[in-house]
Amino acid sequence: MAEVMPKKFELEPGGLIICSAHEEDAEKIIAFMKQSVQETDFLAREPNEFGITVEDEKKFINNTIESERDIFLKAEVNGKIVGTLGFSTKKLNRYKHKGEFGMVVSKDYWGQGIGTKLLEILLDWADENGLVKISLRVDATNKQAIKLYEKFGFRKEGLLEKNREMKDGEYRDELVMALIIKYNL
Repeated sequence: MAEVMPKKFELEPGGLIICSAHEEDAEKIIAFMKQSVQETDFLAREPNEFGITVEDEKKFINNTIESERDIFLKAEVNGKIVGTLGFSTKKLNRYKHKGEFGMVVSKDYWGQGIGTKLLEILLDWADENGLVKISLRVDATNKQAIKLYEKFGFRKEGLLEKNREMKDGEYRDELVMALIIKYNL
């Protein structure tokens, strides 16, 4: 089982708790995601594309907890979900040393250290679990997120040109970024 026990932090917005999500969080996570997809166009989905049911979310959360190589974290401030981070690996032997994550922080909480804490917990967990490489994709115009990833040592590995088509017909590039955790294998 891959479960992260609650970790508490004092940040500007108040008491922050980060831990693995559980099925009883499903409704709050769905509400958080529905709000988040309306706040920014940096996410993969548009607002009308988020149609996950509570039952599907519960299954996803339970599958993640039962997995030894995947995690799904929630960040709460004063009982309100303000961020999530999902990390998944492939089950194929040639790819089990690495995984990819996606992170969302509520716009009202940008710049307050929540993304930093989510990443710290992910990287500690990944190191403890023998992972070698952590990767992500990020909208190339999301300078704040890119700066955060670079602060942790993530490097740009590639550019996916015109990888996102926006509602207005604009195309955006995506960066592939990665961090090698263990060099001496």
